[in-house]
Amino acid sequence: MKSQYCRRVPSPGQGEKASCLNIAEGSLEDSRYYLILVQDLGYGDTDKLNSELEEVSRLLSAFAAAILTSSTSDFRIRRDIKGEALG
Repeated sequence: MKSQYCRRVPSPGQGEKASCLNIAEGSLEDSRYYLILVQDLGYGDTDKLNSELEEVSRLLSAFAAAILTSSTSDFRIRRDIKGEALG
């Protein structure tokens, strides 16, 4: 399987940001698949990793929403431990 990486480029436009996020979401889904495979083959317990993956998924979704709705490239997202947005 070919790995894809996003590299930082100066002032990427919306298209580049969306493409990079799409790659990240695809990698997240690959990880979900591998965790299902590990569980099905009986190689180990994946409950903790699945919960961590869900947290990454929530953070990635929030990050994508902030980037794609931001009109400037300078944005900050502050979240508490449960992923709730802070003021």
